[in-house]
Amino acid sequence: MVFSCKPRSDAVRLFVGETDASLKPNEKATAAISAGSQKATVRGRTVPNELAGVPSFMGGLSAADPLFAALTGSDNLVIKVAKARTVVPLKSIGGKGADFIKACRKP
Repeated sequence: MVFSCKPRSDAVRLFVGETDASLKPNEKATAAISAGSQKATVRGRTVPNELAGVPSFMGGLSAADPLFAALTGSDNLVIKVAKARTVVPLKSIGGKGADFIKACRKP
């Protein structure tokens, strides 16, 4: 799972490398993301991933979404796309999440 942004764009892109075999490439899809009690729904598309044998997911979210503020105080980030569920430990994120979102937000 990767978050990326163009600085000061207010848009964060989400990439999930492996999703679920029930999905086909180049289809609309939705990811459910949670950090602690904060939840976000990310609309996007599946993209081909021949190496994994299942599609990847790409979507976007506003840098102002409350989910990002919750990254610092949460133990895990949970991402669900179809039947695929990924848990990312956040123990070592520290202030990096806040720094990332600050760079992504519009001034």
